[in-house]
Amino acid sequence: MNGAYCNMSVPPRTKLERDIRPVGRQVLIGLSLAGFQPGDYANLLETFGRDHAAALASAPRPQGYVIAVQVREKHVAVQNVPTCRDQALTLAVVSRIAGGLYIPRREPRLIEENAQAVFLLPASAFLGMTNDE
Repeated sequence: MNGAYCNMSVPPRTKLERDIRPVGRQVLIGLSLAGFQPGDYANLLETFGRDHAAALASAPRPQGYVIAVQVREKHVAVQNVPTCRDQALTLAVVSRIAGGLYIPRREPRLIEENAQAVFLLPASAFLGMTNDE
């Protein structure tokens, strides 16, 4: 033993607080926020993609992967966060999210779980994507 003694029966004197904040501007992305109706989700990629194929294909695709944090739309922490209202961009992004990651090179595939979710993403990955500046 090195002679050090730690008395674990005494409560700690230091109070630690945790404050988590996003780095840089964030944006909320969700199909419901962009004006899509819940009943449309099942065939949305096919029907919307047929009429807006060029817009879906031209959506910004950042290099690498982007962490997509699923949030509750009404949560106090995201009340003042800008919202993406561009339907083509929203669908392009949401259909490329898998397991909490936005994968730019992934083939679009709309998962039911993602269709009903709202995600918080860094705005810097999608410059100019929000209507609420």
